[in-house]
Amino acid sequence: MPEVITFQQALEQATHHKHVLLGNGFSRACRDDIFSYDALFDQANFDGLSPSARNAFEVLATTDFEVVIRALKQAARLASIYLEDDPDLAERLNADAAGLRELLARTIAASHPDRPSDIQNQKYAACRAFLKNFKHIYTVNYDLLLYCCIGR
Repeated sequence: MPEVITFQQALEQATHHKHVLLGNGFSRACRDDIFSYDALFDQANFDGLSPSARNAFEVLATTDFEVVIRALKQAARLASIYLEDDPDLAERLNADAAGLRELLARTIAASHPDRPSDIQNQKYAACRAFLKNFKHIYTVNYDLLLYCCIGR
């Protein structure tokens, strides 16, 4: 089993390569009330998507958009070999995956604080204190929190 080290130990060992890749956990640590999958799911407007896209969350017992999107894409790949008599199924699955990806981005944008000042200064200070440890910062987040932290 690998040795688990503290964050401070990791920083000390990474003297030359201080890069960080941020995901949804960064935003959730700051504002879980708006960036958690449960909160995003509750805010999402599924109008315009197929009922199956919405029902996929229940079948997979999750509110995690990325889990459902990934499952739909995988199902589309498998549909082409398991359901050769329904060639449109893969297309419908891929369309639902794309629709959910777009819905997630729209929901995050709509849930995002209207102004950077809507987030407490202490939260920004904590984010900046964390980020100052890294020379290069990368993100896969859909939200703008990182940019608000850096620009403030």
